[in-house]
Amino acid sequence: MVPVSEAREIYAKRPDEWVKLLLMPGSHDQYEEIERHIVMIIDFLNAAMSSARKKHSL
Repeated sequence: MVPVSEAREIYAKRPDEWVKLLLMPGSHDQYEEIERHIVMIIDFLNAAMSSARKKHSL
């Protein structure tokens, strides 16, 4: 996890449209509610991996 400002900067420089950004509530140093959002994180990672596999199989 990185601070939102850095995440947006990284995202703005993404090399391709398949790169996605997931903003989560919390702070960079302390993330106490990660368990509450774990389903959203897993869904995001599954979608990202699916997109990456499709891109590399072309």
